[in-house]
Amino acid sequence: RRSDSSTRSFRVFCSLPRLQMAPGRLRWSAAALVLLFLAAGAAAEAARREAVTSPHGAVAADDERCSRIGRDALRCGGTAVDAAVATSLCLGVVSPASSGIGGGAFMLVRLTDGTAVVYDSRETAPLAATKVRDWKSRLFP
Repeated sequence: RRSDSSTRSFRVFCSLPRLQMAPGRLRWSAAALVLLFLAAGAAAEAARREAVTSPHGAVAADDERCSRIGRDALRCGGTAVDAAVATSLCLGVVSPASSGIGGGAFMLVRLTDGTAVVYDSRETAPLAATKVRDWKSRLFP
């Protein structure tokens, strides 16, 4: 049998006004709370990372091995374009579904005089091409 004090506490709790919230609003509130915790964790992780600097250049790729190949191209006296080509060829080997010869690219290059040049080489079909004909109006097999 419960003691009178615990029964009394339960009765007081049950007599408190209930917070009425629509089910949809409750879901959105819970989702917002989860996102808040995730964002706080990501911010804490970003604060722990150290900045990476390099006096000679940097190479970033989806695969660490390809980043190393690009870095080695720079170390051997190659240019940023040499490193980009080496990295891209590596990515075509290790991740052919995501990268390869014939795809598009964006590149930001800083020239020796200090000016920055942006290359936009996204793949596009010629305007004359259709689903069944190439740009010279020849039918696809």
